[in-house]
Amino acid sequence: IVIRVPLMVIFSFIMSLTINARLALIFLGMLPIVLFLLFMIIKVVNPLFQKIFKKYDNLNNSVQENVSGIRVVKAFAREKFEIKKFLSHNNRYYELNMQLSKTWVKYYPIFQFIGTLLPVTMAILGGVMVMREEMDIGSLVAYAGLINQFVDAFVLLICESSKMVLNNDYMVDTFEYLNMPKQMNTGS
Repeated sequence: IVIRVPLMVIFSFIMSLTINARLALIFLGMLPIVLFLLFMIIKVVNPLFQKIFKKYDNLNNSVQENVSGIRVVKAFAREKFEIKKFLSHNNRYYELNMQLSKTWVKYYPIFQFIGTLLPVTMAILGGVMVMREEMDIGSLVAYAGLINQFVDAFVLLICESSKMVLNNDYMVDTFEYLNMPKQMNTGS
């Protein structure tokens, strides 16, 4: 994704320049707006994903502790305490997911609007150019494909950014585990 998206954007822009330089300038004018929205979404959403993943780990750890120590919990009559602890983790996990959903609801429609506005603008302006015989219809169709590729690249980047955050967290956890001091049971 880190390589694919920039290459898709760069080559889409280069090809749009070869098809029609005037339309490419509009394409270039929309690029800062799309990039700004993209970075705003990632800046706000990625920290939420990190919090959610940490809380999910806490929730899983709580369940694992309870399942592995079920006899101890029952023996010391700690069931109510453990249930409260689990519900506390679960409620925080729910709250973070709701916060993430509200953030997506706020930013994603704006991005979708811009992503839809760009092809519509290009179709209208390209259509006018075709009517004035400044561009042929085949070039307009090719241009529409390039614009869709451009928009799809950014949608892909937004959707995959959460997986990148998750993978990064898993890598950090894995390296922490690998760097832990080794404890060997010698059997004596």
